[in-house]
This record gives sequence, C-alpha cells and structure tokens, in this order.
Amino acid sequence: MILFNTYSKKKEKIISKNINIYVCGITVYSYCHIGHARTFIIFDILLKFLKNLGYEINYVRNITDIDNKIIEESNKNNIDYKNLTNNFIHNMNNDFKSLNLNKPTHEPKVTECISEIINLIEILIIKKHVYRSLNGDLLFSIKSFKDYGKLSNRFKDINFNNNISNEYSDFVVWKLNSKYPNWNSPWGKGRPGWHIECSAISNKFFKNKTINIHGGGYDLLFPHHENELAQSYSGFDDFNIKIWMHIGSVIFFNEKMSKSLNNSFLIRNILKYFNPEVLKFFLISKHYRNPINYNSDNLKKSYFLLKKLYTSINNFKIIKKENYNYKTEFTYRFNEAMNNDLNIPKAYSILFEISNEINKFKNLNNTITNNLIIEMINLGNILGILQYDSNTFLKTKNNINNILELEILTLINKRNIARKNKDWNTADNIRFILNKRGIILEDNINKTIWKKKYPG
Repeated sequence: MILFNTYSKKKEKIISKNINIYVCGITVYSYCHIGHARTFIIFDILLKFLKNLGYEINYVRNITDIDNKIIEESNKNNIDYKNLTNNFIHNMNNDFKSLNLNKPTHEPKVTECISEIINLIEILIIKKHVYRSLNGDLLFSIKSFKDYGKLSNRFKDINFNNNISNEYSDFVVWKLNSKYPNWNSPWGKGRPGWHIECSAISNKFFKNKTINIHGGGYDLLFPHHENELAQSYSGFDDFNIKIWMHIGSVIFFNEKMSKSLNNSFLIRNILKYFNPEVLKFFLISKHYRNPINYNSDNLKKSYFLLKKLYTSINNFKIIKKENYNYKTEFTYRFNEAMNNDLNIPKAYSILFEISNEINKFKNLNNTITNNLIIEMINLGNILGILQYDSNTFLKTKNNINNILELEILTLINKRNIARKNKDWNTADNIRFILNKRGIILEDNINKTIWKKKYPG
C-alpha cells in the first residue's frame, strides 16, 4: 500500500507488516462534531483495510483531558475538570460506537502520562532545546531544531545561526500555574503544553521509536504536528515517523467546521435524523486529503446513494458458508483503489458496479446473485457501510427537513454573532446564501425568525 506523506510531499510505500499508527485525539471540553467524525472514520477504514490485508496494527489515539479550554469550561460551569472531561469522554465513546468505529489498541489520557511528559522535558533541557522564559514557563526553542518548518513548509526564513531565542514563536512545553489543576515538577507546579503531550505518549507506547503512520486532521499540521515533530526528534535518539497523513477538513459556509467558529454540527444531533451510515457515506465521498463541503443537500444525496445499494440486496436471503470469502475482479479493483493512497471514492464506486450486476441476475441466477451480494457486503464492511439488515435500513426514517432546520439555525446563530461584532459583510452573506436556498430572514428586536420563500 502507498500513502501520501505530507512531509516528503509524495506517495510512499508501507513496507513493514507490523504497523504503528498514532492519531491525535480529541480535546474533551465539548461534544464531538462531524469534522472530528471524518478524521476518525477515515482512520478506521484504513485500519480495517490494513487488517484485511494481513497487517498487524498497534493503534494509539490520545485523549487531551487537560487544556486551557477545558479549564475555562469547568470554571464557567462550576464543575471539576475531571467530571467535565469524563462526561465528554463518555459522550465521545457513545458517538463513536454509533458510528461503529473500532477502539484503538491504546487510548491514554494526557493526565495519565504526566511523568513521561516531565521526563521528556528534562531530556530537552539537557540537550539545550528548552529554556525558561521571563515569566517562568518552559519553552521549546524552534531555532534549536534545524529542520523546523519542513513538515508544514513554514518558517523558511528562520536564521538558525542566530542563537537568540524568540518567545513569540517558541512554544510552551510546561506552563507554571499555582492554581488547580496542576502537577509537581522540578520547575514548579504547573501543567504540560499541548504539543509535548503527543511526543511523550507516542514514545511510551511505541518502544521501537518508530511510527509508521502519524495522522490527524489537516488543521493540526501547524503548529501542532510541526512542534511535535521537533520535540520527538530532538528528545529521542533514533525516533522515526515514516509517513505523516492528514485528513481534509469539513467545510461549512466557506469555513473549516470548528467549535470556536460556532459553525459545527454535532455527531449526536445529525444522528437524531439520519442513519449513522448516511453520515459516514457523506464524509468519505471525497478523497481523504481534500476538504468536503457540508450541507443538507449533500447529506440527502448520500442517503439516496446508500439506499440504492441496500435496495439491490433487499429481500434476498443470503446463503453464506462458514469462512466463505467470494472474490471477483471487483475485489481486486477495490483493493487496487484502496492501495493507491486510500482512494475511498473510487473504491466505493465499485460497490455500485456490483449493485448493477446484482440487479441483472437477481431474478435469473440465485448462486451468482448470492455470491455478488456477499462480495459487496464484505467490501462494504471495510468502508463501514452495509452493516445493517437491508429491511431495517430502508425502513429507517431520515428526517431531511429537521437537518435543513438545524443548518438554518446554525447559520442564523453565526449571523447573530457577526451582527453583534458589527461584521456586516458576513451577516449579509449569510442572508444572501439563505435567500438563494429559499429562506427569508426577519430580524425582530429579540430574535431572528425564518420562513420559506415558497411554502410547501
């Protein structure tokens, strides 16, 4: 299998049959949105495909359970940060279970790895990569790592011959803080910086110092992954990340979906109105490296495409022998697409070819139809679809109108924030976009209401 390596900017072959995979997990201060879902669905498919090819997988995904945003949220709600994070971890697990995602081999919390983080910082101090800033925090000097910026293609103008550190571009590895929550360290009570966490955790769980695939959302490329790379290579001898893999963002209203931008759609809310496989099918409908535009129309299209696959196998009683694995040239072409940089859209297009063949033979030859259905379901399982009984899926109500309303209310909320900030261009653009979709806005004193331009 070959994958595109963000670092080398080219496709590279996976050589080892024992694969270490590290994926940056979620900072648990809120519910998971569909941008998170896309990243973890893609890696779940990658893992299922690699296992199907016979690879041994050690998959580590961290949980960031200490962070400024977590502390802000716990203070705002007058709740201990542990209770806050445990609640959102529980909800995250429920979301991922609904999406039928396999659990990682290891899923450590950052707060379970504080001693490893402190040990790494001590090594970086000895090697003169970390220094104490004027306010007492410990910072990593980006000029101390000569390859800094090569992953993200930034900071090309750094003068590495200038030994003067720059606290504006250097980043925190240990933040001094006398207030709870904090941990004891040789430098005083405090808590770890965000970037140091993944370096310490990956070293803990990959004893051979090799990560075959290191991944996450494209938004983590800089600064998080750039900083993580600098720390890991500076701190650990023989540390090796072979392939950096980044997943394109989910876009809504020309912006990356994000909690901070108030434009995110929660997994749990989408699943109130659509079968989980519809959301999965939508999120894999573009190549993983490309961004994908979210709107209710695209979700609706995904439903009808998936419905077509389920309809082709409906009311057919499958006879499946034990350990029976029927394969035709469809399977080989599916594998060929997946082996070439995980081309999921090309791979699932083959399922529609099989569906067409099933419809040809459905009333003519039960053996051929039976075998084709088994093959299509087996391939679908790798993509995380076709795992429901066809009757169950086809009878499930998918409330398209409610999804549209959720989208409209999200845009209205974003528009209200823009108006409050006197960002009239954004506010007018949102009104224009909704008007094009047949939605009229009326601004009253206390709230904005919406109605359809053409009722019915």
